[in-house]
Amino acid sequence: MDGRVFLSLVLALAFSCCGCFGTQNRITPVGPKGDMPMPANFTLSKPKEEVKRPPKAGTVAALAVMREREAEKTDDLSLQIRLRDKAREHYQEALKLDSNCREAQIGLARVYMNLHDYERAQECYRKFLDKNPKDHGLWHDLGMCFNRQKQWAKACKCFEQALAIEPENRHYLQTLGFTLARAGEVDESVTVLTKAVGPALAHYHVARMMNHTGQKDLSRAHLQQALQHNPGLTQAEQLLATLDSGATETTPERGALQILFQE
Repeated sequence: MDGRVFLSLVLALAFSCCGCFGTQNRITPVGPKGDMPMPANFTLSKPKEEVKRPPKAGTVAALAVMREREAEKTDDLSLQIRLRDKAREHYQEALKLDSNCREAQIGLARVYMNLHDYERAQECYRKFLDKNPKDHGLWHDLGMCFNRQKQWAKACKCFEQALAIEPENRHYLQTLGFTLARAGEVDESVTVLTKAVGPALAHYHVARMMNHTGQKDLSRAHLQQALQHNPGLTQAEQLLATLDSGATETTPERGALQILFQE
């Protein structure tokens, strides 16, 4: 055999063996359970850690509302204070998350009012009104805060400001009318209340206010005017009969009257 041919055969056999050896010894990656072959470039990665997001201001404020409702349901004064304090903390946390969260703004001021911390309540309302001067609800609530302190003139200015923004709001009209009556501005009170509920009920509500403040004769006079406008106004007839008998009215006050009558 020619030497060159022999050398070629030897080299071919050597390359063939190297190829077989490489194929037999190549490692094929498998899946995590060893049951499925995986691509050669596959690598196992660590699971990503979940990013904890801060709670939303509205969610925190909702927790505060729950605490307030719990406080209203209990007769335990000590527990009421603790629950309202917890509500205060939640509202303050909500405002840190979003200083414009209206529910937290109103709620925080309301909690201070219910804790009889009127100075802080008024501070809250004024701070929020600086940012939202057209928020008629905040003006009304600030007025109610002044009513709690029997600062009738300041309260009336707040209600007038609320009505300047929302002139058709009957609730604001009633509250202003009740406050004017409590402040002794009887004629103005009748005028405002007439716009809200009509003349008969306007005189009736003023009569109740006068009765509450011990002005029996003035109360009787307004009851008579109420009956002139509406002879079938039962509540006016009943209150007039009560006054004539010398008894004391026992019907609980409601709405704005109830707030004003917190002596």
